[in-house]
Amino acid sequence: MIGFNMPVEPTEIDRGADRPPAPNRRTIIKGAAWSVPVIAAASIAPMAAASGPTSGSKTFTVPAVNPDDYVNVDWPPTAGRYTFTVPAGVTVLSFTVIGGRGGGEWGGWPAEVSGTLPVTSGETLDIIVGNGGSSNVALGVPRIGGEGYGNGGSSNADPGDDVVRGTSFRYGTSGGGGSAILRLGDPLVVAGGGGGAPGDGFTLNRGEDDYPAGGDADHDAADRIDTEYNYGVTGGKCSGAGGTKWGAAQGWKDGITAPAGSRDGADGVLAKYHPQHFYYPQTRISSGGGGGYQGGGSGAIAWIDSAMNSDGELSSAHMMGAAGGGTSYLAPGVNGTIKVHPTETNTTYPFTNDEQAALDGWGHGKRWGGWITLSW
Repeated sequence: MIGFNMPVEPTEIDRGADRPPAPNRRTIIKGAAWSVPVIAAASIAPMAAASGPTSGSKTFTVPAVNPDDYVNVDWPPTAGRYTFTVPAGVTVLSFTVIGGRGGGEWGGWPAEVSGTLPVTSGETLDIIVGNGGSSNVALGVPRIGGEGYGNGGSSNADPGDDVVRGTSFRYGTSGGGGSAILRLGDPLVVAGGGGGAPGDGFTLNRGEDDYPAGGDADHDAADRIDTEYNYGVTGGKCSGAGGTKWGAAQGWKDGITAPAGSRDGADGVLAKYHPQHFYYPQTRISSGGGGGYQGGGSGAIAWIDSAMNSDGELSSAHMMGAAGGGTSYLAPGVNGTIKVHPTETNTTYPFTNDEQAALDGWGHGKRWGGWITLSW
């Protein structure tokens, strides 16, 4: 090693009497000490190049809303739409993608899809964050589905001139939108939105038979059965099929089916009827399905007229069914898991239960939007 860092001495034949004395031990050590940093510096350079990109993360949400601006009116259904450029040196992204929740106090829960995604440094990905479905607001306010990668189905069919004095009128709830990561328009990851809950009441126990929750993402909505009168409706399906009548229903409107391959949840169906024992004619519009890779089917409506209960009493009754959730998706080559993401009722809303009730009943228009987090 020292020979490469010190001058090569000429032989005695070349230099003769002019040959200088041989270097002593101190000179050799001094030369060796000078050469070590040069070698060490050369070995550090490759280590710095291999240290990799700086780690980081980014979360995308739906646009923020001031609740004070939307008392007794529907919150905006707007989805979050963004682009994301993969940082230099990054070849894999970790992701968590959550869809929009279904409308209603017991709207269907969205999907949570998490995993890893191979990417190319510098490429651009499209990000769509689904908004939640609309909750119960004032009875005559249409409920628009949350926008997303697959919009949630709406409960907004035109009732014509039925919204007049002397008619009992009510909209259902709407579905949540799907959230997605896309490359050049093609979906890599999709988290389905929840289906809308039945729109004609509420329960304090999620999923009771007399008032089932909206269908969770990737799940059918539960059936709604009245055992006293032996009638009811089946829930909308995540496959896109609408709900149907069940049992001894004397009149009904099946929910609308989302076509195969449609990302949007099906809109609610309109039904008009006047049971004999109801003072007012009835107009109802059922709840919309969740959006996603495949949109969910909407809820059905059924009624009975002059039916006899177990006490021998004649009565009329009617009910609205829950809508199916939207489905989720992982593209080939993307590693991940799909599960339901429970969303509690008051985690993103600044009011207490009592204050909420004072604003016109459960829900009153608020939405639970999804979010997407990327990390590297």
